[in-house]
Amino acid sequence: MPLIIAIRSPGLQGANGNPNRAEIETLGMPSAAEFRQTLATTLHGASTQGLPYIDVIAGWLHEQVGEYPGPEHRMPVCCAVMRSEMRPGDLILDQPPKGVGASLTIRYFLPRP
Repeated sequence: MPLIIAIRSPGLQGANGNPNRAEIETLGMPSAAEFRQTLATTLHGASTQGLPYIDVIAGWLHEQVGEYPGPEHRMPVCCAVMRSEMRPGDLILDQPPKGVGASLTIRYFLPRP
C-alpha cells in the first residue's frame, strides 16, 4: 500500500475530533467492505479445499487488509465484520476482555449456507 501523507482539515473531522468517513476513505484506511471481502475470500478458499471449518483471528485478518498494526488501525470494524458474518453453529474461540481486539478468534464452519 502506498504511503499516504494527509493534512487533516477541521471540516473533515467529526464533532469528537476523530476522522469521519470522508477522511477515512481519503486516507485509504480499511473499510468494512474490505474486511468483509477478505473474510469471504478466506472462507471460500478454505471451503474449496474441503476443510470442515476455519479459525480466523482478527489480527491476521486485519494484517491481510492492511494498516495493522499501526496507529490508524480499524480493529473495532474488523471485529464487527467478523461477528456479523457468524452463522448458527459458528464459535467464538477466544476474545479479549472487552470483546474487540487482535485476539478475537472465530471458528467458521464450512461450507457456508
